[in-house]
Amino acid sequence: HVNSLNSYALFLHDVRRDYDRAEEMYERAIAADPDHVNSLNSYALFLHDVRRDYDRAEEMYERAIAADPNHAISLGGYALFLHYVRRDYDRAEEMYERTIVADPDPGHAIIFGSYALFLETVRHDSDRAEEMYERAIEVDPNHVNSLNSYALFLHDVRRDYDRAEEMYERAITADPNHANSLCSYANLIKAVRHDYDRAEEMYERAIAADPNHAYSLGNYALFLEAVRRDYDRAEEMYERAITADPGYAQVLGYYADFLETVRHDYDRAEEMYERAIAADPNHANNLGNYADFLHDVRHDYDRAEEMYKRAVKADPDHGQ
Repeated sequence: HVNSLNSYALFLHDVRRDYDRAEEMYERAIAADPDHVNSLNSYALFLHDVRRDYDRAEEMYERAIAADPNHAISLGGYALFLHYVRRDYDRAEEMYERTIVADPDPGHAIIFGSYALFLETVRHDSDRAEEMYERAIEVDPNHVNSLNSYALFLHDVRRDYDRAEEMYERAITADPNHANSLCSYANLIKAVRHDYDRAEEMYERAIAADPNHAYSLGNYALFLEAVRRDYDRAEEMYERAITADPGYAQVLGYYADFLETVRHDYDRAEEMYERAIAADPNHANNLGNYADFLHDVRHDYDRAEEMYKRAVKADPDHGQ
């Protein structure tokens, strides 16, 4: 009975998008068996993804793990929750490790891939990160997010451009409409291969695949500005990117620089710098660029110094 309730809840959730009835079925399943780990875990995901009720979601993850301390799916889901929602990195790492101990080959590349990204970006442990990326791809050779993340790692961290290109191509073969992979590959082709026509083709494919993909729109805007010098189209792409994601700090910073250096529209530039820093108060490049703006354009040396100090605090190696 409880398995049927849980399966029906998943169906209503994933297929019908009938969230009220799905929640009713999750609650009935848990009432029928308060320790049914699959129902507890599925309901936790529902509360996380649909309701954005993070406190109740965490309660359900904890109940699922209490019911079965070695349930790899629950451990992995809770690790992702702690990583991306709570930003409780020590507990997230504990859950990632417990997931792998519970099932060294869980068949879920997303767990290995997310742990790899955690090790790369939070712990800055490149060797362990690479090990996890390789395990993710071994578990699922066509897992597009893992292939793309590993390609980015090889590109940005290892500077192994040939292997990075191989991983981007594998990601795009696995999913020809994966906007992240298309855009990231375009960035490599632009910056490393200097094949601007192919890079533009990839940017356009990414945007065709997802017309509201802020990462692709922002990077294409930067390409049009810096490579093509097509400022009107660049501005159109910046504005589309910001409309798609008003809190995307990196693109807000790019657009602020564009308004300052290309359009010489200093009031709008300052507005974008302030929005960028509000979106991410620790973005070292935006803090440093805003400091330069305050110094060079506004001649507001006290505020400029404040921003320079914040930039250095955010990234002590910034500018070296």
